[in-house]
Amino acid sequence: MKRRVFWTVLKALLGFALLGVILWKLPVRDRVHLADGTEVIGRHFALVPPLGRLEVRCRDGTERSFAWRGGPTLTERAGEAYLVERDGTVTPLESFGFAGEVTLQVDGVPRKLPLSSVLLRRSGAGDEGEVRLEPDLAQGLESIMGRLSVWTIPLGAALILLSFLIGAARWRALLRVQDISLGAGEAVRLTFIGLFFNNVVPGSTGGDVAKGWILARKHPGKGPAVFSAVLVDRVLGLFVLAGIAACVMLLALDRYATLALVMWAMLCGAAVLAALVLSRRVRKALGLDALYKRLPAAGTLQALDHALLSYRGEGRLLLHAVLLSVFAQAAFVGSIIVFGLGLGLDESAGLAAPAVLSYAMTLPPVLIVSAIPLLPGGWGVGEAAYGYFFALVGVADFTLPVALSVLGRGLLLVLSLIGGIIMLRSGLGKPPRDATAQ
Repeated sequence: MKRRVFWTVLKALLGFALLGVILWKLPVRDRVHLADGTEVIGRHFALVPPLGRLEVRCRDGTERSFAWRGGPTLTERAGEAYLVERDGTVTPLESFGFAGEVTLQVDGVPRKLPLSSVLLRRSGAGDEGEVRLEPDLAQGLESIMGRLSVWTIPLGAALILLSFLIGAARWRALLRVQDISLGAGEAVRLTFIGLFFNNVVPGSTGGDVAKGWILARKHPGKGPAVFSAVLVDRVLGLFVLAGIAACVMLLALDRYATLALVMWAMLCGAAVLAALVLSRRVRKALGLDALYKRLPAAGTLQALDHALLSYRGEGRLLLHAVLLSVFAQAAFVGSIIVFGLGLGLDESAGLAAPAVLSYAMTLPPVLIVSAIPLLPGGWGVGEAAYGYFFALVGVADFTLPVALSVLGRGLLLVLSLIGGIIMLRSGLGKPPRDATAQ
């Protein structure tokens, strides 16, 4: 017991430390670093023209001009400048410059700064020492959050709720295999209670354990069956999430080869795990049944294993559950895309075009990493994951993806409070008076 408390406290401290560092680095107001070493802090940041201009002179003497944000990327390697276009074409440059103005309010007074006077930021060093060059501009949270329109949050919240409802329907289908009938309303109620434990309640009790425990109390003797459905439900969700990313990344292997390899490795690992659990031949060859008998809590493990085997001949139902997972994950990812585009996290912020494709490739690994439970809801780890993975698709301004994470996670936290209200009104979280070991 003491060891579990120690690890719970240690994880919480690590999570708070990570979150604290990230939030400490986030600028509230807009910041512009000038080449002379000064820093200008203000509000209502804007570019004129809206995307800025990158003007270059190629080594063959031709001169070209592009929108700086959303256009080709300016890079430097071994002291030489190059232009990298969206199709991967690399052009060596003789010279380059940024044209346009940055406008912002400084102590209530409008101020205009030419882009040519802004310090160049070097970021994203590659394997060959290649770095990206761009003006060092940092948008503050005030400006980013101020872009949200009146429909952004309601639409995003509706998509999140839709993903929860579809997830509840998937869990009901998996429970039917275990001869457990669960009404639609009850499935939704338990889903929200699980979200409450995942995103609000600190400690080691996750949402899947909480909702499984509550349902198992109502079905004495069905504990292993309930938790087998919970386990399959979670594995299917992660499997589909990784599958969506892996399939989408096939469209851009030139940029996402490493990430695609990780996603496909996860899918192969899930397939091997499924074979270990469901294949009679594999189980017999590895002697899994005999192994279970020698492990602690052998009876419980064998009961859980028996319940999992119930899904072996349910190919049609599992396909149905996979399709529900696809729709659930698509709705949740769609909500984050709505928030991101509303905040301005698009091609104008450097996101690789097309923006929706970049989101579809980036968000699944972000969500998988965010599941590391240092803090409820993945706070801290999630913000770091958003900043890291969006940098891989061209977003150098760390504040934008972290603001997206805070917005989405904050709204999810608010929606999860519905589960707490359900528990308070129904008493589902209270142990029965005659509670015994069940």
